[in-house]
Amino acid sequence: MMQYAINHKLPIPDESMMFIDDGFSGAALIRPALTAFREYLKTHDDVAYFLVYDADRIGRDTYNQLIILEELKKKNVTIHFKTGELVDSK
Repeated sequence: MMQYAINHKLPIPDESMMFIDDGFSGAALIRPALTAFREYLKTHDDVAYFLVYDADRIGRDTYNQLIILEELKKKNVTIHFKTGELVDSK
């Protein structure tokens, strides 16, 4: 993930801004690091981007993905997926 950020010239955050849920399934919306990030996002406007490995890491359920993506959109946070873009099936 760090190499992706470097390759795409994204600012490298300090460790306190890295929210990593190792060992937690994307099937659950409530995960420790994701919850902490969402709480931080509610009260801060300094998040420039959200880098996630793949869209299914945000959530396996489309509804859960949309919740997170809408929260990011409201804060003007750019979303980056290491494995590619989120597919819009309109």
